Amino acid sequence: MNLTYARILIVVITFIWGIEFVLVDEALADIPPHAFNAWRFGIAAAVLAPIAFKEWGRSIPWRLSLSLGALMFLGFATQTAALLYTSVANVGFITGLNVPLVPVIALVLFRTMASKFDWAAVVIASLGLWALTSTGEASFDLGALLALICAIMFAAHVIYTDKLPSHAPVFKLAFVQLLWVAMLSGVTSLAIEDTAIMNWPTSDTVWLAIIVAAVLGSAAALWAQIYTQRILTPVDIALLFALEPVFTWLASMIIQGEQLRTTEALGATAILIAMILGALGNHWQKKNETTQTH
Repeated sequence: MNLTYARILIVVITFIWGIEFVLVDEALADIPPHAFNAWRFGIAAAVLAPIAFKEWGRSIPWRLSLSLGALMFLGFATQTAALLYTSVANVGFITGLNVPLVPVIALVLFRTMASKFDWAAVVIASLGLWALTSTGEASFDLGALLALICAIMFAAHVIYTDKLPSHAPVFKLAFVQLLWVAMLSGVTSLAIEDTAIMNWPTSDTVWLAIIVAAVLGSAAALWAQIYTQRILTPVDIALLFALEPVFTWLASMIIQGEQLRTTEALGATAILIAMILGALGNHWQKKNETTQTH
């Protein structure tokens, strides 16, 4: 796979994630979030199982794989729960903060110093977040807080995915993470959602959301992320992931008729600019440094 196809693959995945936001939001009217995630990731793991078992004899870094699964669980648990308390557009844009948060998390975890573009993106994104969530029904409530935690978890997941060895089997890596998320979601559902996980979903809306999220938004998406991060740099991945909140906003406008106020629209635009600045700025800087060395 060359760079062009890898980028196209990630754009398709971000488009699926954007549409998926709306489907999951509709489904949560009939099923609690952790039960939904247990079904979602259980089916996603089952989809990859036949191929993963063919790779089972090949080794993977188990501790790192389980840590990635835990980050995924926390990310999707908070993201799905956030949809119960705030709008689809809000969750989509705040989740998108994972892009400028990548350099911050990298600095905290690995002492990797961020560039001036990264820090500028963090400031702009923070201002955008304030504008997006400071008026009307979009106040910084529990939903916004959960979405922000989700963004932090997803940023850490991108960083740690880049630490996976290039020779490790992709399908086995994805399967282990998905199965771990399904198990953690199931246990959490049993602990706080009574017997919801034991009830077979009967709503067509729930099943549509589960199937789309499991097959395309989880199984295919995680495989694509692991595989393309062997070809694309984290900067490339971050830039492409910046398209997700745009797709989410468009989907919520078309399907649910959601509209952003002027201040909120400016905040959303600032977040998008920050995500692109943080990723594209680093690309320019790296290109200039390469040119100067020659």
